[in-house]
Amino acid sequence: MIATESPAPNSTATQAPPAAATATSVPVATSTQGPRISGVRGTALVGPSCPVEREDEPCPDRPWQGVVVAKTLSGAEVARTESDVDGRFEMQLPPGEYELVAAPDGFLPAPSSLYITVLPDQVLEVVLMLDSGIR
Repeated sequence: MIATESPAPNSTATQAPPAAATATSVPVATSTQGPRISGVRGTALVGPSCPVEREDEPCPDRPWQGVVVAKTLSGAEVARTESDVDGRFEMQLPPGEYELVAAPDGFLPAPSSLYITVLPDQVLEVVLMLDSGIR
């Protein structure tokens, strides 16, 4: 798992093997007159990107541009978006439990999913990892 920050209490995200992920719940600033927002935003990355990684020759994961889908745990699609050229994506979701799925158009990178819990008035920050198949 990639470590950036610890998740906020009661927020969760777990990645389906073999990929890794991070998740942090971020309170959303809202005015008393506007609606409150909950959802998920993050970055989709694919890696490894080199067959051999050396300490003196870093080979960072690459951003992945493609379709990201939020599904209920029973498999119903709730929302769909596309990550941009930098791998960034976001979607508004009502509070609840979801499977976040990166859905490539082919054999590789391998599809990846992340199980998340969206809390009221918070946006969950995630890193969704896809396996490039390079070994």
